[in-house]
Parts: sequence; C-alpha cells; structure tokens
Amino acid sequence: VPTTTGVPTTTGVPTTTVSVPAGLSAICTLNPEELKISCQASGYQDGSQLTWTSDASWAHGGGKQWEFTVHDDLLAPTAEVFLEECQGATCQTVVATVDTSSIVPATTTAPVTTAAPAAIQESSVAGKGVAELLDVRDGVAAWLSMGVVIKAISLVDPSAPVVVGEISTAGTATGIFTNDEYFFTSGSKGVQVIGRDDPLGQPLGTFDFKHGPTSVEEDGVLFVAAGDEVIALDVQDPSAPRQLSRSSLSGRAPSNMRKAGDFLFVPATVGGGLNIFDVSDPNSLQQVSVVPFESFSVGLAVDDGYAYLARSESYSMSEVATGFSSISALDVIDISSPSNPYVVGSVVLQTDARDLFRVDDLIYVVGAFENELLIVDVSSPTSPVVHDVPDTAVKGSNFRHAYREGNYAYLIDSGNGVRVLDLTDRLNPTVVARLDLPMIFNCVHGYGAMLYLCAREQYFNLADVSDPDNPVHLHSGTAVAGSFRYTSVVLLENKLVFNTRGLQVYDISDPSDPRYVPVNIAADSVAIRDNYLFTTIGEIGLIAYDITDLDSAQTLSRSPFPIGMPMNASLDGNWLVGMSALPYSISLFDVTDPWSPRATDWVELDTAPTSVTVKDGYVYVSLGSGTRGVDVFKIGTEGQLLLEANISGTDEWAYSDEVAVVSDRAYVLAGTSVVKVFDISDPGTPIQIGAIPISGMPTQLEVVDDHIFLADGESGLTVISLDLTTYP
Repeated sequence: VPTTTGVPTTTGVPTTTVSVPAGLSAICTLNPEELKISCQASGYQDGSQLTWTSDASWAHGGGKQWEFTVHDDLLAPTAEVFLEECQGATCQTVVATVDTSSIVPATTTAPVTTAAPAAIQESSVAGKGVAELLDVRDGVAAWLSMGVVIKAISLVDPSAPVVVGEISTAGTATGIFTNDEYFFTSGSKGVQVIGRDDPLGQPLGTFDFKHGPTSVEEDGVLFVAAGDEVIALDVQDPSAPRQLSRSSLSGRAPSNMRKAGDFLFVPATVGGGLNIFDVSDPNSLQQVSVVPFESFSVGLAVDDGYAYLARSESYSMSEVATGFSSISALDVIDISSPSNPYVVGSVVLQTDARDLFRVDDLIYVVGAFENELLIVDVSSPTSPVVHDVPDTAVKGSNFRHAYREGNYAYLIDSGNGVRVLDLTDRLNPTVVARLDLPMIFNCVHGYGAMLYLCAREQYFNLADVSDPDNPVHLHSGTAVAGSFRYTSVVLLENKLVFNTRGLQVYDISDPSDPRYVPVNIAADSVAIRDNYLFTTIGEIGLIAYDITDLDSAQTLSRSPFPIGMPMNASLDGNWLVGMSALPYSISLFDVTDPWSPRATDWVELDTAPTSVTVKDGYVYVSLGSGTRGVDVFKIGTEGQLLLEANISGTDEWAYSDEVAVVSDRAYVLAGTSVVKVFDISDPGTPIQIGAIPISGMPTQLEVVDDHIFLADGESGLTVISLDLTTYP
C-alpha cells in the first residue's frame, strides 16, 4: 500500500514522496512563484517505461523527471501526480499528493467553467478521412479531410511501375517496414503487424506506440523511433508484440533510421543529432554516442565503416521559380568506432536535401526547390566532390524520398508521383519512366521489386446541419491532392471552394450530389468577399479576382507581401491579414479597392503562427507552439497593427490553436482538450469566462448561433450545442 511522507517543517516548499514496497517512489516539489510542479522518480527498474500524469494538468510526460505548469482550470488545494512504471505488460502506479493551497486565490471574481454544463450536448458525424478544416453556412457544413494509406507499387518492370493495391492500416499511416512474412506499420493507432499474405485483413497484432515515422526489423526485433524515444519490440509472435526496452533520444523528430551490425543509427533532426545505439542486447539499448547537428530534413546511408548524412541547413528567398534557395551539407562520418564517431569530410550542397542512396563510390542526394538531384563522389571520404547532373527531367520536383534497386532508382516526388531513374551510366542518370500519383507522401520503404508509400489522400465532406443537434452526412468526395496541405475552405451561396493543387470549386445546389466546376486559378489560400476572390501564392503574394462569372474569373491585381512567404489569410470587410513564413509574420492589407490592395503594416513574430483571424477591426494570431497563446492586435485608423493584449497559453496549447469570434465572445481552441471562452467586450482586456472540455482531436472550429462546430479529426464533424440561458 502506498505511503505518504509529509512535508518537512524545515522548508516552505511543499514536497511529497510516495513509495511502494518494490521501491518505486515519486518526489514532487511545488514552485509557487512559477506555478510549477517538478517531480523525480526513484526506485524504478532499468529499461522500464515511466509515464507521468496529474489531475492538475492536461499534459503528460515520460522519463525519470517531469515538470509541468499547474493548469488554471484545474487549480485546487491539492494536486495528485501519478507515476506509472511498466516492464512489458506488467505495470504499477504510485500517487504523490502535493499541497497547492498556497497558490489558490483567496477569492475568485470570475469563476471558470471546468466541466461541461448539463445543457451542453455533443454529436458527431463521420466522413471520409481525418477532418482538418471546415466552414458552416445556411444549414450546410463542409469539412476537408486527409487520410494516409499505404500504396503498394510493383517495380517488376522498372519502365512501367504500377499501383497493385493498398495495405490496410488503422488510423493514419506514418511508417512501414517489411520482411518476407510481415508488414510492420506505424501510425495514429500504434504499431501493427500485418500478414503479407492478407494485407487487407485484420492486423495480427498491435502495440500502442503512436506515430513512429521510422522503423527497422531484424531477427524478430522491431526498432521504432518517434518523438524523442526509440523502442525495441519482440515481434517473433506477431499476435503479441512485446516491448523489450525503451530509450530516450538526444533530440526529437527522428527520421531515416538505419541498422548496421549491432548498432542502430537514428538521426534526430531537432535539438539532437545522429544517435548511435548499441543494440546487441535488445533488452537494454545503450546510447554510445551522438554526432550533433540541427536540420529540417535528412538522408542517411550506413556502409563500410562510414555514415553518409545529408542534412538541410537553411532556407532563404531567391529569384528562382519556386521562390526559395536552400543550403544543405553532406557529411562523411567515420563510424569504425561507433563510440567515437567523427566527421572526416563534408561538402556544401545547393539544395534542400531530403534523402540519399549509395552506388559504389557515389552518393546520390535528392532534394527540393533547386538542384533536385546531386551526385557526390566519396571515393576519397575526406574530400567528397560534387558532380553536375546534365539531365533536366528532374527539375521542378519536390523530392522527399528515394529507393534504389539494381540499376534503377525510384525518386518520390511529393504531389506528383514516382520518377524512375536509370543508373546504367552512373554519372549521367536519365529519367526513363514516371508514375503519376497526385498525392503527398509521408514515408517510403522499398523491398525487392516492391515499393510502399505512405500516400496522403485528400477529401471533402458535406453534412446537413439545418438541425445542428442531429447532423446528417450527405457526401464524401475525393479531391485532387497537391504538394501542400489545405489552408482554406469557403461556402459561398451554392458553391464549395477550397484549395488543393489550385482552386477547387464544386456546385452544391444539391449537397448530396456536388458537381465539379473547372476553374483555372492557382491558390495557396482562399478568401471571398461579395464577388471578389482573394488568393495567396507564396512566390507572388496576394492576387485579387472578380468572380462575378466564376467560369471566366478576371484577374484584378497582384500585390507582393511586405515580408515573408504567405501561407494563409483571413478576410473581414475591407481588411485582409496574411500569415507568412520565412520569416514568421503577419501582413495587413486594405482591400477596399480590389484593383489596388494596399499593404499598410506588418509584424514579425518570434514563433510560427498556427492561424490568423480578423474580425471587427481586431486581429487574433494563434501561436500554438508554446505558451504564448494568442496575440490580439487592433487595426489603427491608419492601418497600423497595434498589440492590444495577449491571451496566454499553457504547455498544452500545441499546434492546433484556432480562434472564432462571434459578437463579444472569442472561442479559442486550446490544444485538443478544451475550448476556452473569453469576454472580449473590451478586446484589449480579454476575460476568460468558461472552458468547455472536448474529446477527439479537433483542429479548427466555427461558432454559428448557439453551436460550436469542430473539424474533429477521426470523428469527422462534431457539433456542440450550448444552451445560452445557462452558458455565457
């Protein structure tokens, strides 16, 4: 039975320790000034999995230490912290109780709703794919979805690759590895083992380790890396994958994992480097060294005592057609002593390196934006030499991955398909075939004469929400996929308008039977006012069209952004605010005259914005990658962006913040667990008046009358009904 050790009287900082006879214990300390609780585990067994949760936070953590900020909505006189230790399927949990009464306000003038009022009702309607964006108007809801499936491509005839089927996965696929008997897939619902003789059948076994983008299997042991961890699974019995060990990576966002002999090489692209593990004993993975680097993307090959690492380093604006210039490097690393690796040679590459493969003494690097294929001679590892590639057939590609089999290489051009490269003439490879697949690609794995791709397919869905408490699914359709994600969807009278591989328009006079309307307009984002369409293009800026006759839309103007590469926009009345990268920023346009839009101000941001909303003379910028939360700007009389307020976030607000403004209320989708409601009668002083717990994985919301509509991931469209007589 767990026992609690009281707080020593010699200190003013509440500290709690709990223990069980086996020795597992948790020590937690409150920092009242920073409203943080820090915890330390002890008495756990080596190689065990440690998981932390608390009733004072929406967050969770792993490892022997955990620190979290006490969530305002969950503040109480005491906080309980739960530490779970798992060895395979055997787990035990201890609880630490921390005295937090010192940080509870004596009085509260604006109580926060922490549970859904009894009057709130929620209903969902599924569509095709994982819902991401939505719009609601005149009793119709439209939402855009994506689904990632694994396409199987036969390479028996390299001159004519062909899709021969799909491999079934539960949820969103992010990675695949295969041997002679099984497929090992990973994704939103964990690691799965699928029989090669029945790829569309039920998984033979599953293991709960989500979103593992890279994996490798050998001798019945599957290594999977995701986040900041790598695990070893015993998959000799495919019906019951069993964890052997779990280790932390130096850094996070692993990719392109490779195994050579008794060593595993895992590049962690953010805050880490090339992690090298001794995996001779899968029950105890030992990190032996790290070669530090920071990158956006990497390619890796390991062979003959060397590791070849292609890593992107920087992006900048340029005059090339794509608008980007990028710098990468190819490092040659001596790994003859894995515990003491060192770079023996390096060369700068004028491309955005994504992947590589080796043929004899040549390294082929594929990338994007420019110099999409480069050949590097590494016959002298200390002095790699870059060769020119005369064939221009790969120009304009957005390469993500590559696979080589014999004298052919298969280059994965995201948004377009597969290009087949004949390597017979090593220094003069030529494109001999292509397989058109207008899809985004997340992963690739080659095995003999088969190629497996995680292909991101795109869909649109429609529902009748004239009775929002009982939404009815009307239609799901497949949209032509582009190289980039959706950014906007607009319902306009009897039209559905969204962007993917250019503007997509459907006549939805009968929403159960939408009709495609051919329109030749390029668009990275979409905003509409009356008969005017405003789109953004990263390389051009803001483009305005007269769409009185949509079939023959007239271009009115092109206006460059004052800063950055636009990626989304919000429009309200005569004000349009664009959101940009390179650098992160927002730009304000006066579009009173669509023939001559005028950029009036811009603001550079410290972090990447996740969304922007302009409404009633104010701009709400969601900054979900940390605790900044939402910045509120007032549009001044001269078109200035004036920072008026900040709605601070918490550690739980991550990459999916969205703001909807209706009258004097702002609804903030904070992370994926709660919609926070603010009184913005005075937008310069937002006051939180409620918090609505939500389930699922929503990424965008709209508020219409007394209902909240959510693009709710795998749940599709979720509608929350509010009785406004009891809920503000």
